[in-house]
Amino acid sequence: MIQKVVIDSDAIYAIYNHNDPLHTKAIKTLEWLNKRHFQLIYPTSVIFEVMSLFQRVLSTPSVTMKIAEMIGRDLLIIYAIENELLKEATINRAIDKKVV
Repeated sequence: MIQKVVIDSDAIYAIYNHNDPLHTKAIKTLEWLNKRHFQLIYPTSVIFEVMSLFQRVLSTPSVTMKIAEMIGRDLLIIYAIENELLKEATINRAIDKKVV
């Protein structure tokens, strides 16, 4: 069975913002998940929240365009999160305590 992890807005923000205090940990966690072939789940609400944040608040439209391009190329798995998927991903979240 493929393990799934729901990615939240804080993680995406930290990955793309080099000044974020969690940037290094977020990158290492993403690498750890990728090496172990976790399926990364991006909730619809999180994607729109992050795109709005980068475009409107932080004035970094290049990140917004990159995310939009990734969506257009089907590189992000975007879900409307349902209870069962959220429960499964929440269980996997405990793993992140062991990372880094």
